[in-house]
Amino acid sequence: MSIKGSQGSQITKVMCRVGLTLLMTLFAIPSLAHFEQFEPRVVFAGEVEGKLRVFVRMPLGLALLPADWKSIDDVRDLPFLIKHETEDGPTYLVDRDALAASPEKPAQSILAGHRFWIDGQEISQPELGRARIATQNTLPQFSTMKSANSGLPDRFIATETGEIDLFDATLDVEFILADAGANIESFKVVSTLGKDFDTIDRLANVVTFYGAGKPARQTTIGALDITFGDAPEEIGSVINQLLHGAKHIMKGLDHVLIIALIALTASSWVVVLRNATGFTVGHSITLALGAYGFFPSAGWFAPMAEIFIAATILFGAWHIIRERHRSLGLYAVFAIGLVHGVGFSFALEGVLQASGDHALLTLLFFNLGVELGQIAVYLAFLPILLLLDRLAKPREAAWQGAVAVGMMAISAYWVFDRGSDFVGAVL
Repeated sequence: MSIKGSQGSQITKVMCRVGLTLLMTLFAIPSLAHFEQFEPRVVFAGEVEGKLRVFVRMPLGLALLPADWKSIDDVRDLPFLIKHETEDGPTYLVDRDALAASPEKPAQSILAGHRFWIDGQEISQPELGRARIATQNTLPQFSTMKSANSGLPDRFIATETGEIDLFDATLDVEFILADAGANIESFKVVSTLGKDFDTIDRLANVVTFYGAGKPARQTTIGALDITFGDAPEEIGSVINQLLHGAKHIMKGLDHVLIIALIALTASSWVVVLRNATGFTVGHSITLALGAYGFFPSAGWFAPMAEIFIAATILFGAWHIIRERHRSLGLYAVFAIGLVHGVGFSFALEGVLQASGDHALLTLLFFNLGVELGQIAVYLAFLPILLLLDRLAKPREAAWQGAVAVGMMAISAYWVFDRGSDFVGAVL
């Protein structure tokens, strides 16, 4: 028995409404706050005292957490770590005694997690030199290869006094690769440490290679895999920042939802383009300001910004319910863009500070990557919205209200959840 006429059309509309609502909900629930990020992993490679050496600064968790670690809820007893309850929830403290008794075990893990190539030939037996653990409050300079080298202690592991929170700690380590050749044409570094962590896509990498010419620098995000010499480094940096910006949109699900809302509230393609432009101009302004350090660095600022980001979704969803047949105004979309640009800047600030002469290029192409990510979201959602509008008569288009209610619930939860982080940061 087939379903015909208005009955079939009504069922199709209901299925589309339910499907779109579920899709948006599934996308939105796991959204992560932008301020839950690490300091960037910084790498310097070049000749020191006749040897090719690599100095790496990275989050200590990459070296001490097991490869299959997923979250703080892991119930295993982890080597060199002690689970500790705080007012803000559980964390790990570094077991200083265990680390001092068996430093060779993390050393083996660090060595196994890094691979190096010189002129296309993999270094078969790199040596691990000196290393140091420090917290964010006591980090020594690591802005050049000279400062990275001079700041390391004479022994393998040196930890400071007092408790060391794993998620607040950084590891500086030296690799000794080989006798330095006269002319090194290419250099490649790969690290598998933490490559399967859920948080690895929020870790920025800034790698500088001191070769035969002037120092070359590349920036990426995620697992470390960078090559110098096969192509102009500027091209590699451009590609990396395009991908970085696009990934930030795709993984920043609150950004995905606000872009979907902009499309959902538009009455025509012209309005979509107008509002998309307003959003772009807005976020470009605050992205640049934040990336160059014009916003407060206090711990309360990032969670406060996250509250406002969630609130923009709440506002957009409320507009759909109250003004279903009116598009969001250009000024409103511009203001929303200003708020979301602050969130974008959190992902770029650490990379930009270490990009040196390439800072402006990094900013421009990260922003272009964000635009490409936006276009991808529009292309994904607009056909669905056009299909629903075609299936439903204007007076029956209650599916928009149903979607808006779901998005209001999600964004209200985010406001509450991020509000608790803000209160914790203030207190």
